[in-house]
Formats: sequence, structure tokens, C-alpha cells
Amino acid sequence: MTGRTLLRSFAVAASLALSACATMPPPVPINRPSAAPEAGGILPPGMALEGDAIALVFSGGGARAAAFSYGVLRGLGAMPARAGGSLLDRVALLSGVSGGSISAAWFGLHGAAGLDGFRAAYLDRDWQSELHTSAYSPRNWLALSQGGMNSAGGLTAWLDAQVFRGARMADLRRRGRPAVLISATDMANRTPFVFAAEAFSALCSDLDSVLVADAVGASMAVPLLFRPVVVQAFPAACTTPMPDWTARNATRRAAPRILRSLARAYRSYRDPRQMAYVHLFDGGVTDNFGLSGMTAARLSEDSPYGPLEPRDVVRLRSITFVLVDSGQSHADDWALKLAGPNGEEVGKASIGAAMDSSARAYYDAFHLAMRAWEREMRDYRCALPAAEVKRLRGTLAGWDCAAIALTVDFITFADLPPAQRDELAAVDTRVSLKPSEVDRLIAGGETAARVNQTLKALTGDPEPAQKVSALD
Repeated sequence: MTGRTLLRSFAVAASLALSACATMPPPVPINRPSAAPEAGGILPPGMALEGDAIALVFSGGGARAAAFSYGVLRGLGAMPARAGGSLLDRVALLSGVSGGSISAAWFGLHGAAGLDGFRAAYLDRDWQSELHTSAYSPRNWLALSQGGMNSAGGLTAWLDAQVFRGARMADLRRRGRPAVLISATDMANRTPFVFAAEAFSALCSDLDSVLVADAVGASMAVPLLFRPVVVQAFPAACTTPMPDWTARNATRRAAPRILRSLARAYRSYRDPRQMAYVHLFDGGVTDNFGLSGMTAARLSEDSPYGPLEPRDVVRLRSITFVLVDSGQSHADDWALKLAGPNGEEVGKASIGAAMDSSARAYYDAFHLAMRAWEREMRDYRCALPAAEVKRLRGTLAGWDCAAIALTVDFITFADLPPAQRDELAAVDTRVSLKPSEVDRLIAGGETAARVNQTLKALTGDPEPAQKVSALD
């Protein structure tokens, strides 16, 4: 069947299903109300950063992204840090989207000691065979007409039973370090949705009781393949005020667009005329790099150090942001043909173009924010009186106020030899993979981490680092 015929069949089937009397059970909200929710921000308090800190950002890409990012973590574990231990011990923040959220959440829950268990818990299991994907199934026509061919609850139940085993966001947040940000997409507001205290405070809801599997499932809920995950807003009895920055930026024309859109989304959660339920699907649709939360967290701050604490800023030497991009290449055969793409290929290319353009926009915003933040932190440090520096650091020994650096770099398949690069880029975006594909992706992630010049600089390796500074 051609792509055009397939799409036409889906359209006819969906129309028939829309007129059917049978309905699927409605989704169940994953969250609980709280009259006085935690008035926190994106990052948890008390992270206690010092020396060299690493922030890892895991892109989407299904099990391909999960396996490659897992390999990067293993690679970091084999690289000695110049202050002792490994670079894995220096990871202070993880941000994950879609497939990348699985490995981020696993490491956040289990740390370096439990890292090796990830492969058996997720990568070696076959979930793909249990998905409903047939274009010829009447059951799928009906399900598609009601939001997705597969229940998001089925995905999250599987993740909970097989991978996260009842863990809740409280368990993820209790460790303090690394902080983990899991991102989905708010369908109605067309904005990223980060599972953090700030968003749940706006919802008047309790973040800690949310299952980690529900957060990861929301981040992975590919549109049409899965029904959206639902969180409920509970504004009626809420006593926690909205963050100040939302009032400042919701209507301010000069506000950065990312802040303005997020401020409006958060404020809609408190208005029952606008929003009773927030329907969430794949975070990669709006931000496949998972940078929006960190960007907004910095742009919304009035202080030169937020969202970090003053103690962190005077004890840090560097923050290295590494974006682990597991995206596929765009080697499309139809680009060589006069007739061009068929209907199915047009659909895929349109979705891909939208996702890629939003990812580029968020990266540019993040890069500019980090560039400004580095300057502001340096100015803040150098303006501190010696007595305050000593209070915050405990000593003036080794103090150099200008010695603070923010670095942004990528790890991608392109960092590997051409044959290995092409082999990994050809792996499809699926929920599960063949063991041989998992092997190759893990090995690729390990190698890409070890050869990355920015990471090698944190080991004290004498080879010059060709890093991409936030000021470059």
C-alpha cells in the first residue's frame, strides 16, 4: 500500500470511528490536590554544588536515545575527575525528554551504584511487540479517534511495574543530586511542561506523590500512538501564590517569548474557565532538547545567581552543559526525485521540521541565557566583600572571583567514525530495540563521551580542550 493510500484509509477509518457508539474508558488524572503546594522553582533546594558541575541534557528518540544516553553515562563513569572520583560523580543535573527521560530518571533514582541495572530493567525488554499500530485494525480506528491507538495508562503501568517499581517523584527529588527534569508538552497551551515544583504549584497539586512512571510516560507519549497523560488543576482551595515572575511576564511585550508563553500557561492552571485538565504528550514535540525548563528558570530570576544559591556560585569553578543528541539524520531518498515525497513522507517531514525548528530555537535561547549568566555570576562574585566570600566558602584560600566558566557542548552520533555514525543514525525510533542495536548504541555513547574534548578537560587530560564556551 502506498503512503497516500495508507493516509486515505486512516482518514476514512477515523471518520467511521468518530461516529461509533462505543467509547474507551476516560483517562485518570495522575496527580492529587494540595491546598498549600510547595512554592519551589525548577531546581530542588540544597544542591550544594562546588568545583566542576556537569549538566546532561538527553534528547528524545525512543529506545535509541535511552541506550545512547546510557552509554554516555557509562563513559563518564570511566573518566576520572580532576578532583577525584569519576565525571559521573560530578553530574549535578539531568534533563530528559521522551526516550531520554527514561535513562535520566533511572540514574536520578539509582545513581552510579545502580546504573548497570538499567539495561536489564528497560533496554533488554520487548515492549514494542505489545503496541497497537496496525492501520487495518477497527480497534485502532476507534482508539485513534479518541486520542491515540494505545492507552497512555498502559505505557505508564508497564514502566511502573517493570522499570521504576512504584517510585514517586519524592524519591527522585529526595536524593538532592542529581536534580532531574522530565519534560512533556502541554497540548492546549502548546508549551513545554516540566515535572517540577513550580508547575505543580501553579496546578495547586502535589508533585511528590506523582509516579515517576507517569512523568516519564507523559514525556514519551507520542501523539496518535499514545493517548495523552492527564494532570488536573485544583485552583479552588489553593493558598500558595503564583510565582512573581508569571505576573511580570504574562503580558509584558518585551518579555522573552519563552517566559511569556510559560507564564500564561501557568496562570491558566489557576483559571477554571481556561483549564481544568492539562493533557500531556511527548515533550519532544515542543522541545526535543529539554532546554526550556533551564532557560526559563534562569530568565525568570532577578538575582545574578538564581536558580542557584549564593553558596553554590562562590564554590563552583565551572558548569558544563552537555547536550546528548540522539536524533536521526535526514537522508531522504525523495529529495533526489522530481516527484518528491508521498503523503506519508510529507507528514513525517512536516512533524520533523516543526520539532527541529523548535529545538534550534530553544537551543539559541539557552545559549544566549548562559552567555549572559556567566557574565552576571562573574560580576557578582567579584563584587562580594571578602568577609562574605569567607562566610559562603569557609575560606579565602584559592579564591579567584573571575574563575567561573559556563560551557555548552554536544555529544552526537557525528562524533563517531563515519561507519559507526551511520549505523547508529539508521536505528529507528521505537520503544524497544534488538539486542545488537542496544549493544552498538551503548558502545557508541561510551566512545562519544570519552573522546569529547570538553569532558576530557574536566579530567585534567593534558590534551587541549576544544570546548564551545558560552562566551564563544
